[in-house]
Amino acid sequence: MTLTVAQPSSRDTLVADCAQRLVDAFADYNTEFRIVTRRAPQRFEERDWRGSQKDAVERIELYDKYVSGSVELMRNRLQEDVHERAIWSSIKRRFDEIIDPLPDNEFTKTFFSSVTRKTFGTVGVDAAVEFIALDLDPLGNVRSHVETKVYANRGDIELLAEELLADFSFRTPYRDFEHSVKLIADEVKALASSGRERRANGTLQNQQGEPHEHGVAEQVRQPEDKLTVAGNEVAGPGEERVQKVIGRNFEVKDRQRAGVED
Repeated sequence: MTLTVAQPSSRDTLVADCAQRLVDAFADYNTEFRIVTRRAPQRFEERDWRGSQKDAVERIELYDKYVSGSVELMRNRLQEDVHERAIWSSIKRRFDEIIDPLPDNEFTKTFFSSVTRKTFGTVGVDAAVEFIALDLDPLGNVRSHVETKVYANRGDIELLAEELLADFSFRTPYRDFEHSVKLIADEVKALASSGRERRANGTLQNQQGEPHEHGVAEQVRQPEDKLTVAGNEVAGPGEERVQKVIGRNFEVKDRQRAGVED
């Protein structure tokens, strides 16, 4: 008995090719986006605010550039079939199979949907040729643990702030490191104090709307103040204001040498 393996039809080949080209297009977009983003530390260190604004615009325009390029690529590849929904449904399925192993494939799906919506001029939602909310699970393929570092207050907020700034140093020195440390410590103390006051003035209630007998005591109790850093992001008490303080007090040692106006 002889077994024969069915050879893929030209349509199957076309579907696989289009799906792979769209995956590659997103990978190219992502690579270029990262190149622009990696300029951020140098822009910050050199006080190149105009350069930072230029990069921000470039990142925004980059997405539309790659979406439009992919639309044109599919027009050339599919030709008269470019508006055939059946073939796009097949491309979508193959695209989904290719990106399934990726840990962050949700944005990749969004890119695909942007291409099909522009191709068809979609108004509303067309689940046959685009990914919809039910298809998206941002954390679905995330298996690795996010590395974090906890900065614990062991009695002196300023030491905590000093340790934090030392871990996230720049090539250009702070103009006044000690003053920056003090500002961050003052902000954290103020936020912690205001948070305790709000908690002390509130009363926890259970699901029946009755006061929780341990609610106020549990809220007033003060654990160690902590700042948690995940990657390069500062999280915890006063997250946004702490970042603003760090940015506000960082200046180039020789402003004239940087050649950038305020």
